[in-house]
Amino acid sequence: MAQSENHDDQKRIIKVILFGVENVGKTSLLNRFTFNHFNESYAATMGFDFATKHITLDDCGIKCYLWEMSGHSMRFHPRYYACRHFLRPMAMSSQRDTGIMVVYDKTNMSSLEEMEYYEDLLCESKQKYDTPIMLVGNKCDKLEARYDKEVEERLIRQYMERLSCDVVMETSAKYDQNVEEAFVTITAMCKARLDKIYVPDTAIPNKSVHSRTGIGPFDSCTIQ
Repeated sequence: MAQSENHDDQKRIIKVILFGVENVGKTSLLNRFTFNHFNESYAATMGFDFATKHITLDDCGIKCYLWEMSGHSMRFHPRYYACRHFLRPMAMSSQRDTGIMVVYDKTNMSSLEEMEYYEDLLCESKQKYDTPIMLVGNKCDKLEARYDKEVEERLIRQYMERLSCDVVMETSAKYDQNVEEAFVTITAMCKARLDKIYVPDTAIPNKSVHSRTGIGPFDSCTIQ
């Protein structure tokens, strides 16, 4: 597969926003995807973090701009700081180059329930610009601490609808389970919107990927 190296001006730019309350693993997911690194110690992100990643998707060079929103800021200033000063301008991008990853902790379902603060923002973004939104359940490796499966599935269905999510995936930043797949999938969904094409959801044969839209990821991908 041809790769476009050192030609950033020829790369398509796609933005991905990660947000969720604190201690759900957003920083760990970002570090695992961009640097293939995991840190056992926890340090809360203050404000936001930013990283870039180059990938080749269906022979198209893509530069991913990855924004991680501080969960601490979201909890204590949910409307004013996050929505008005950061999330809303990007999520409402009319360029159709932005995707959203809503991250929650699979061992703490209240981290999902607290995302109702953003129900209006996500619904507005979906209705106006059809922004791809992925629900990501992180820490899937902690099987002993997970909720009852039936309760969890009911809450997931409920919040996928409430938060206008298209796809749900399980990840483990610690053990690098489905991390790359999650980021590539949301990137591919953005690319599909930009290309104005339909991508079948059979592209990734992964049992932890569930879609309600039929929009799937890609035919081939190279991570640089």
